[in-house]
Amino acid sequence: MAAEFRFRLRLLLAACALSLATIGAGTAAGTVAQVELPGHGAILLPLPDGWRNVVGRSGTNEPPRITLSAGNRELFMAIIVPRWDPTGRDPNHNSRLRLRDLVKQAADAVKPAAVERELPLVQITGGAVDGYYFSATAKSPKPGEFRNLVSGSVALGDLAVAFSILSNPGAEEEARQGLELIRDLQRLTR
Repeated sequence: MAAEFRFRLRLLLAACALSLATIGAGTAAGTVAQVELPGHGAILLPLPDGWRNVVGRSGTNEPPRITLSAGNRELFMAIIVPRWDPTGRDPNHNSRLRLRDLVKQAADAVKPAAVERELPLVQITGGAVDGYYFSATAKSPKPGEFRNLVSGSVALGDLAVAFSILSNPGAEEEARQGLELIRDLQRLTR
């Protein structure tokens, strides 16, 4: 089952991430990280003290993959991928209903390898975000794997922002801060 959870988690992360190539990094000290979105302004991430962010892209005009860590990467990591409608013609690409359906599909994919029998969707709202997430616990993670997953997607202006927060016991505060960071995301338009 741990192998199945690892496989499904990799699928979820692959769906949420467009690149693995790192092009920029920053060290957080209670700062706001500004990540440029080619042709779409920027996203602002309020980083807690001691957090580090790494931004990767697969191409110049592609959405970034933002990886956050706090201290020991074996205890906590978060991945954030802001996406826009590539056609510019789908006003519903980040609608509440579409995001709910996407998060439900992700929860259904993870459920067989989770401790929980049901993975209910939780609405997440903040000053500028609105969306859903679910939480799951791996049945038997192997050494080096994460035990806890919080994953979802929120609308932020015209963006759909997918996120996964991965943690192990001992990183409960970081996981809580990661979800709070998602609630507090902001957008700069130009």
